Amino acid sequence: MLKSDVAKFPLSAIGQSILRKEDPKLLTGRGRYLADITLPDMLHAAFVRSPFAHAKITRIDVSAAIAVDGVELVWTGSDTQQYTEGVKAGQNCDNYVHTTQPAIANKVVHFVGETIAIVVAKSRCLAEDAAELIDVEYEELPVVADIEQANEADAIANTEIPNNVI
Repeated sequence: MLKSDVAKFPLSAIGQSILRKEDPKLLTGRGRYLADITLPDMLHAAFVRSPFAHAKITRIDVSAAIAVDGVELVWTGSDTQQYTEGVKAGQNCDNYVHTTQPAIANKVVHFVGETIAIVVAKSRCLAEDAAELIDVEYEELPVVADIEQANEADAIANTEIPNNVI
């Protein structure tokens, strides 16, 4: 866009500096974040996440976390199955293979950081400490990390997608 074109759009932000409304509060220490909010009887959640890009969950023991005084709930993938099938991911186009992403991994993890369990407790510290007590055993599975490998006949990146082509 030429400078002469800017005059044609007087209410436009194109070519203009935009003053952000939230900056003064954040820059002067008056910003409010989710972690700053405290409500009566508020509970806190901590997530246990996978350290592996692809693995079977062979065992998960939450008994030590549940036994912690102040822990209200511990959920794993098997606990959520009765409530949700997960989120269907995909596009609305012909021949697209839709996949399902569970809210919490159940039996298999597909990426580093995928949620394995959620601990809900009366304080953030309690939730985090109890989450560390959850014992998870994995069997690592092969990882498909690049396009060339994904195109190999025996490479399976996702069991829901034949030939790894969506």
